[in-house]
Amino acid sequence: MKNESSTGLLTYLVSSYNSQTLVILEGQVDIQFIIDAFNKISFQNYKIILIHAVGE
Repeated sequence: MKNESSTGLLTYLVSSYNSQTLVILEGQVDIQFIIDAFNKISFQNYKIILIHAVGE
C-alpha cells in the first residue's frame, strides 16, 4: 500500500457512509491503488468510473 493514511481515510468513509451513496472525485489516481485499498478493507460495493479530459 502506498499510503497507510489513505487506507484509514477509506475505512472511515466506508464505515461512516455505509448506508448512503458516496461519490469521491479525484483528479489523478492510480486505479489499482483504489482497488487494492478497497480489497484491504474488504469493501466490495463500489464502481470506478474513469473520465478522461483533454484540455485544448
